[in-house]
Amino acid sequence: MSSSESSCSDDEPFNTSRLRKILTDLHNDLTESIHTVKSLRKKSKAMRESLIVRELTKEAQEIFDMTEASAKDIVNFWLPLWKEEGRVSESGRYIRLGEEAAILGLKPEKKVDIYDLYDLLDCLFV
Repeated sequence: MSSSESSCSDDEPFNTSRLRKILTDLHNDLTESIHTVKSLRKKSKAMRESLIVRELTKEAQEIFDMTEASAKDIVNFWLPLWKEEGRVSESGRYIRLGEEAAILGLKPEKKVDIYDLYDLLDCLFV
């Protein structure tokens, strides 16, 4: 009998704990990936919708001096100020809001993800 046959004899139960751990880890990784993809898909949809021109609320019309805009127009309106004041993170992904946070329902100096900001801008439209 070879050494490989003796190590896999029928007398010994097969130990599945390592295989179960690998499969559990794989399941967890796949589940996390699915949630990430769903989140990114939702955010990309919001970004596409941000290009649609819509009517602004009365308050927003007074602030931006326009009756219609897209979310991208609003961000482009504020972006030079944010950059000038150093409120854009190095990665460009986070913005530290100033007084404009109030019309978005947030407190000033709140740091927000740019993708979340696009969702927040929805309150500026009718």
